[in-house]
Amino acid sequence: MSSTTDYFYRKKFAEQILSLVKILPTPFSIGIDAPWGSGKTFFVHNVLKLLASEQKIPLVVYDAFEHEKDGDVFISLVTSIVEQAIEVNQTENENGSPISNAIQSVAKGAASLFKGILKVGGNTAARLLLKQGLDEITSEFCADEKALAIVSEDIEKSVENFILERTKPDKSYKALKHTFKESMRKLIAALNPSGKLIVVIDDLDRCTPKRALEIFEAIHHLLNTPGIIFIFSYHRHQLERMVEHTYGQGIDSTVYLSKFINLNFDLPEPDESLYKEGLRRLA
Repeated sequence: MSSTTDYFYRKKFAEQILSLVKILPTPFSIGIDAPWGSGKTFFVHNVLKLLASEQKIPLVVYDAFEHEKDGDVFISLVTSIVEQAIEVNQTENENGSPISNAIQSVAKGAASLFKGILKVGGNTAARLLLKQGLDEITSEFCADEKALAIVSEDIEKSVENFILERTKPDKSYKALKHTFKESMRKLIAALNPSGKLIVVIDDLDRCTPKRALEIFEAIHHLLNTPGIIFIFSYHRHQLERMVEHTYGQGIDSTVYLSKFINLNFDLPEPDESLYKEGLRRLA
């Protein structure tokens, strides 16, 4: 990476992140925390991504704000990962190549999994599945008799259909999920012999609260795949307020986010003289 690219002297931090990535178990998630306007996006594209390329570590960036109107989060994320895998590996992406075959497998697996989710008890059950998972759903509905009494007939039927669909051997959601994750594992292996892929989720703090939380939940339940390390570029304080806005002041937003992010780092701030020098060089 050219020394003139690192305008704000954050290359050392990027090197530390990538060194950590090489030894971390997967799946794993890292948060890079800084207020809006601190240069997170510039760091991701002009420092971290370039350095990862030099070190032969595949890295793709999903701009959460840019894709906010895409529709389903899961399909949007998978499509973005595949598109960038093709761009980075155009010379190796001919028909019949390992990468081409792996991409086709991912596309097929994602389509089957998405279709399976939509079939499982309709949209209500699909939302429940993405938001909590079956174990949490059943515990929530069964732990409190008062809660059971107020569950609508529609949701009860959706959960019933959800359980019945999952117990059919030929339509097992668990099997579909396993097949998709295996296809992702093969794609990552084709992209990188070390078997790791970095997926940066950028601009989360510019999304609506609903969309930001959908991204976390879709990644946690559907894309939490061996080989992937997610890096969330965000302002944690703002995300915590989003969680409280969505689920109420009674929720512990710090604990909630810790379900999705294993390690959190502050984006280093350059000292004043380095910052002014960086601005001058950028200009």
